[in-house]
Amino acid sequence: MISKTAPNSKLHVISRAGQWAITRQGASRVSKIVPTCEAAVKEARRIASGRAEIIVHRRDGTVAERIANGIATTH
Repeated sequence: MISKTAPNSKLHVISRAGQWAITRQGASRVSKIVPTCEAAVKEARRIASGRAEIIVHRRDGTVAERIANGIATTH
């Protein structure tokens, strides 16, 4: 699990084997796996604490939403 995030880092929320995973950009391991996308976004916000951009992906891998400084933009 991620305990600290560097400024300007990115967290990705991705679909993985029917569940949702949170991973830090460039990391080889998943930080956390949860059952729903909503739960993954909530956990990613907690981990980021406003210090990291969160990129939420659709099941097909395309970007659905970016969250920076608590503000979401959809794609």
